[in-house]
Amino acid sequence: MTADSPYTDADQRTRGFYFDELTIGQVFKSESRVISEADIANFASVSGDDNPVHTDPGFARRTAFRGCVAHGALSMAVATGLGWRTGIFVKTLQAIVENNARFVGAVRPGDQVRLEIEVAEHEAEPAPKRGHVRMWTRLYNQRDELVVDGDWLCLFKRNSAD
Repeated sequence: MTADSPYTDADQRTRGFYFDELTIGQVFKSESRVISEADIANFASVSGDDNPVHTDPGFARRTAFRGCVAHGALSMAVATGLGWRTGIFVKTLQAIVENNARFVGAVRPGDQVRLEIEVAEHEAEPAPKRGHVRMWTRLYNQRDELVVDGDWLCLFKRNSAD
């Protein structure tokens, strides 16, 4: 990580993968990112979700979490950012048309999370210039514990669509 960035250093592709270049079973791993107390406070402010389990350490200690936890939606947002930073979507992703998540573990302030993306399904629809790719998405913390398990349905350009 650099002093001004919550991300670890990692090489990125300068352009993304086209639909035609993605194959079922292909796995991509992101760099990691620290979730800070400021991230949680800023997300609470932007989203309007100021549930004290996210923002009040005294309250959160008395819950089943035994301390503050990040919003599930913040974890999902960070996952999309980590996915983007892999470089696989650059100039080729048209849209994430579905984003599903199952929150299986708490993300706490100071946790360092990373994303693994696996190509699960490859569908030539909806048009000759683009296709759908379903990707399994798994967000892990610094102890390699799964914290968010999900999938994205992505719309990618085809290589012939430039």
